[in-house]
Amino acid sequence: MASGNGDAPKRRETDNEPVSLYVFKTLSDAFSGRIPIYKVFSGVLKNDATLQNFSRGSQEKLAHISSMQGKTATPVPELHAGDIWRRCQIKDTLTGDTLGDKSAPIHIRE
Repeated sequence: MASGNGDAPKRRETDNEPVSLYVFKTLSDAFSGRIPIYKVFSGVLKNDATLQNFSRGSQEKLAHISSMQGKTATPVPELHAGDIWRRCQIKDTLTGDTLGDKSAPIHIRE
């Protein structure tokens, strides 16, 4: 997606930018199915947020967010730019997808 000057929109890794997430890995679990691993690229992700999946054109409800410490997930009310987390019960999200605030579209390529 382009910004007003024809360049791709850019985000800094800071809480002051619109929320954006990047799925950098997907695990497979016999009981939980696909488990994407996200990096909060910018902004603050609040529990129970609904974000747009810009790669798939769908929406994802993100509940039960947790901070990761090795293999241990600790529930938290929000995550900040730079945080990494995982989640189960996904609809359409896959490795390489970008999610974010519908009013501030971006595609992150890592």
